[in-house]
Amino acid sequence: MIVGLPEPGSWFDRPVNIADEKYVSFTTFRRNGGAVATPVWIAPVGDGRAGFTTSATSGKAKRLAHTSKVLLQPCNQRGVVLDGSAEIAATARMVTEPDPEFGMIRAAVKAKYGVAFILISTAGKISQALRRSKGTSPNGAVVIELAV
Repeated sequence: MIVGLPEPGSWFDRPVNIADEKYVSFTTFRRNGGAVATPVWIAPVGDGRAGFTTSATSGKAKRLAHTSKVLLQPCNQRGVVLDGSAEIAATARMVTEPDPEFGMIRAAVKAKYGVAFILISTAGKISQALRRSKGTSPNGAVVIELAV
């Protein structure tokens, strides 16, 4: 059970739209309730939703399997939250292909981060190919959809 989560509130009703931030601390919760924060890129996708890409085998994706409750907070690229920023409670769900939301969210992140997204995605594909050649499991991409 997760205790102490703030009440949900739309990030679109706040003075700063969390989905417009360059980096966001994305906090998921272990089965024992322990919080794990990770800095992620985030992009708005409309209808009060936002999203980001990650690996299907990442810790954050695995933790979403048992609870969809997450916290979001503006941060820097190292995950240090910005002074004066507030946590925002949200609900997250993992989206995979062929769900049409997968392509839409991935395109939104690509549009926001441009060349950096292409470089990171290419590096991920190369890493995945190398792992496959060594006989380890693939690290397929998923997107995480966020809603308040």
